[in-house]
Amino acid sequence: MSSNLQASSARTYGSVIDSLQSAQRKIIAAQGEVNGQRSSLSHAYQGEDGALFGQKLDEWLDEGTQILNLCSLMQETLTQASQRSAATQQHAVSAVHNVRTGDGTGVSISQNAYNQMTG
Repeated sequence: MSSNLQASSARTYGSVIDSLQSAQRKIIAAQGEVNGQRSSLSHAYQGEDGALFGQKLDEWLDEGTQILNLCSLMQETLTQASQRSAATQQHAVSAVHNVRTGDGTGVSISQNAYNQMTG
């Protein structure tokens, strides 16, 4: 059962990370298209309106870069959280296993408790 929970948790983290990576690819593609249009239109737009248009494109590209950076940060955070979650789950599984099987002497904890109560 615990391995199912661990696998489910890992899949969930992986799915979210994949979605963030997909979003990053789309943003990068859109930035490429905007840069391409900028090159095409730079000859047509001259003067003050062209300069303002260029500034707006720069702002848009900068905001896209900020979003890309945040996506990367989120991926790093999710990767670390996934690793901590897996370690915590593994520790819990080990603790339960130790309770069920005892402390390595081959005698279960419940048997030890019974022996102490019955003296």
